[in-house]
Amino acid sequence: MVWKKNTSPLAGSTQRQGFIKRYPDDQLGMWFTTNKTSNQGAGYSVPWIPHELAYWLTRLRCWQQKYNPISRPMPWLECVRTKLNETQRKNKGVNCFLFRDFGYEEPGNFTARLTDRLAAALYYSQPKGICLAELNGNSQHLSNYVSRYTPHSMRVSLITAYIVEFGLPIEVVMKIAGHSSIVMSIYYVKIAPAGLRHRFSEGEKIALKDKAYAAQWMIEQGRIDTVKSELISNSVQALNQLDGGLPAGSFLFRDYGFCPFAGTRCDDGGCAIDSKKYLPTPSGYMGSQNCIRCRHFVTGPAFMGGLLSLGNEISLSANHQFRHYDEIESGVRGVLEKINIMDEEEYLALKEGRRFDEGARNQLEAKLRKLRSESEAAAKKLDVLMCDIQSCAKLIKQCHALANEKCEGEDGEQRAQLIVQSGHELVFDVAETSYFHQLSEVCENAEIYESASADAAVMPRTQIIDRMVALNDLKHRLFYLDRRQQLVVGNQFTRLLLDRLKSWDRVDALMSGRILIKDLLGAEKITRRDLDSIFNSRVKSIGLEVVDGS
Repeated sequence: MVWKKNTSPLAGSTQRQGFIKRYPDDQLGMWFTTNKTSNQGAGYSVPWIPHELAYWLTRLRCWQQKYNPISRPMPWLECVRTKLNETQRKNKGVNCFLFRDFGYEEPGNFTARLTDRLAAALYYSQPKGICLAELNGNSQHLSNYVSRYTPHSMRVSLITAYIVEFGLPIEVVMKIAGHSSIVMSIYYVKIAPAGLRHRFSEGEKIALKDKAYAAQWMIEQGRIDTVKSELISNSVQALNQLDGGLPAGSFLFRDYGFCPFAGTRCDDGGCAIDSKKYLPTPSGYMGSQNCIRCRHFVTGPAFMGGLLSLGNEISLSANHQFRHYDEIESGVRGVLEKINIMDEEEYLALKEGRRFDEGARNQLEAKLRKLRSESEAAAKKLDVLMCDIQSCAKLIKQCHALANEKCEGEDGEQRAQLIVQSGHELVFDVAETSYFHQLSEVCENAEIYESASADAAVMPRTQIIDRMVALNDLKHRLFYLDRRQQLVVGNQFTRLLLDRLKSWDRVDALMSGRILIKDLLGAEKITRRDLDSIFNSRVKSIGLEVVDGS
């Protein structure tokens, strides 16, 4: 790609409107003239572009200059194929549209054209046995090709490929997608969620909770200006509105942050639709009062423990939802296989002149439609949870950065700081964990934070522990206890395992049956007396009757 001075008569009539943008050292990027409401249509740049795309865009521009020239930049006020109102079009000024229709100055409507052409391309490229598109009628007419894979769904797959296969930075993918936040770009990536976790001990989590209470006390005393520099939010406006004049009763505190409007502004906590109007806060794991995606929500390093707890909880829910979605998709694949077998039987029957009964296949096709409907509903719920995970992770990363910044600039003044180890640096870790580890994180947090819920974790963990106990021919059983008792005793049992085995890998090996308790020697050894001390003494301490499960 060679850069040359633009000698066109229209050069200079617009400002930075070229799609291909030049960066230092002749690197290539993209410039988007966007109509996204989140940035009032101001446009945005991306410091990356595939070279093949740059080549074909240059070819398109040359073709337009030669065969479809224009004599002026077109004013947006004269555009008719747009949903922008008059004020918005006036603010956008003029453009030389690269994708203008032949004989016109403005772009055409590409949705229908692209949909038909995509369906035809999928029809002739689909693997045998997998239906990507269908032909209904004459193959010479593009409108006869139909596919349930729309251009938007292909756009989703492309974003997934960029992130998972090409390893592009998330920020770049977010800009390519044209979205207002990193959350939505991650929302489009259909991958299994990883457990959000930070290697905090139970004591550190309790210490973090105390810091949150300290911050709450200062804010309720009208001293919010003292801790304002240690707070973050999803919007700058939320922080700017915080001052000592706000009544203490308007603050609604939770383990993971607070709402300065006592939870009464959820109806306008979403993204902007114009300069003064906002959508409601997107619903999610916490329902309509989904604080982590609300522009009014405020948090900070003092609330990081609660945020980590909430992130792990949502991640577990997403894990369960992904399993549900995968089960439905497995059912879809099974029905498709049966339909394909019947298609072959029908072909042979017609070839041999025999009658083929379509009743059974019609029932399978009805079941397939039902399963796909259920699959779509499950996928949408999974998408919502993934959005919440990314929102939570974004806030945690901001808290992590702010906490480290405060530690670097610490001047001896006692502030609402975190307990920071490893040379005054916090390390935020997002990693894939075992199912038992994820369950245990959620259960441990439920004993520390009032906002945490272990409803989705207690029973699955109890089943895993009881299975391990049965494999080792022990008498102790958690399923005799109620939910609260299972939580408390299960946490004690897990802490014993970690204390002796020192790593989650060893704990997971024991829980899965790859090693047995009798195989543990030396410092790792666990005796029946150790187990009795947990199951019996701990049960008695919370007022339970000991039941012999042997």
